[in-house]
Amino acid sequence: MDLERLRAWSYLRQRLAEPASGPGEALRAVVAVYATHPTAPVALWARTRSLTAAAYRRLDRDRRGLRIPGMRGTVFSPRATWRLGSSRPSALPAPACSAH
Repeated sequence: MDLERLRAWSYLRQRLAEPASGPGEALRAVVAVYATHPTAPVALWARTRSLTAAAYRRLDRDRRGLRIPGMRGTVFSPRATWRLGSSRPSALPAPACSAH
């Protein structure tokens, strides 16, 4: 695969070519965005047709996006796909257990 095709694929995959209709759709399209301020609102704004401050606050308030502490205290906003009573996101498969 040549570099231009790889760049085009990445651009499309990151929802930068065709914006999502809103922040929830943008988060569903990508796995996560870096969630420190102002990075998260800017990352979502770049991937949506329009993003207002109120829409971003609703995303947090309604828990449609989750903030998860990562390495060295950084925080990420993955898409909100957690099932009630589950400790795993529903969009990710459970790891295969190997019996030894």
